[in-house]
Amino acid sequence: DYLTKAKEPDIDVDISQQRGAIDDNEQDQTAAVTTISGEVLNPVYYRDDDARVKKWTKTYNELKAYLENGGTWSNLNKRNFALGQWVSVQRTTYKSGKLLTTRKQKLDEIGFLYSSEVEFNTMCNELKAFIQKFGHSHITPVEKYKRLCNFVSYQRSDYRNGTISAERVAKLEKIGISWKSAVVIKWDTRYEELKKYKEEHGHTNAPRSHPFLGDWIHNQRQLYRLGTLSTTREAKLNRLGFLWDGKDFTCTGQMDDEARSHFFASGCKTR
Repeated sequence: DYLTKAKEPDIDVDISQQRGAIDDNEQDQTAAVTTISGEVLNPVYYRDDDARVKKWTKTYNELKAYLENGGTWSNLNKRNFALGQWVSVQRTTYKSGKLLTTRKQKLDEIGFLYSSEVEFNTMCNELKAFIQKFGHSHITPVEKYKRLCNFVSYQRSDYRNGTISAERVAKLEKIGISWKSAVVIKWDTRYEELKKYKEEHGHTNAPRSHPFLGDWIHNQRQLYRLGTLSTTREAKLNRLGFLWDGKDFTCTGQMDDEARSHFFASGCKTR
C-alpha cells in the first residue's frame, strides 16, 4: 500500500525532499520515488492521493477565506489557534529555506506575510494613512476597512489586557491611535451630559423623550437588569445617584423637595 507507506515517520523526510524536487523543478513526473528503506513509490499515485498535500491545500483555503472575510494576521491565534499554528509552520519552513516553490507561490497569491512584525508594520502604515485622511482612529467595519478595523480593535484589547509590548504601544501612539473606541467615548460623553443634567434638574431621571439621554438611560437600566453592565460603569452611575428604576416612587424619597418637583415636572411618573 503505497499511501500507507508514505505516512510512515521514518520515510517522511526523504519523501518530502524528493517530492519537493519534483514539484519545484517540474522534471520527470513519472520517475519513481525511492524511500530511505529502498521501497519504490509510484509518484503519480502518491501525488494524487497524498493526504498531507490535501491537508495543506485544505488549510490554505481556510486561511484564504479567513483573510477575505477581514481577518488579521495578528489575531489569528486567538480566532483560530490551529490555523495560527499552521501559519507559524509555514513561516518557519520559509525561514529555513525548505518551503516548496509551488507552495510559496500559492501563499504569495493571498499576500502571505512571512513575519508577524511585517504584518504589524503593514497595518500600522494603513492606520497612519487612515488617520491622516480622516483625523481619527475610529474605524467602522465597512468592506474597505474591515481588516484595519479588526486590527485596531485587537490592539485596543491587548492594551486593556496589558498583553501588548511597550514598543508597539509607542509606535501606535506616535501614529495617533485612540485607545478608547468610539463606543467608549460615546458612553463617557453621555455620562458627562447626565452629570450636567443632574446639576440643572437635581436628579438623573431624564425623560425618555430627552433627545440624547432618554434612550441612553433606558439602555443602562436594561443592561443593569440583565447583569451585563460593567461594574465600573455601574459604580460611576451610582456615584451620581442614578435611578435604576425611574418609575419607582421610593427612589424619589432620596431627593429634596426641589429635586422631587423637577422629577415630576420632567414627565416622570410613579407606579
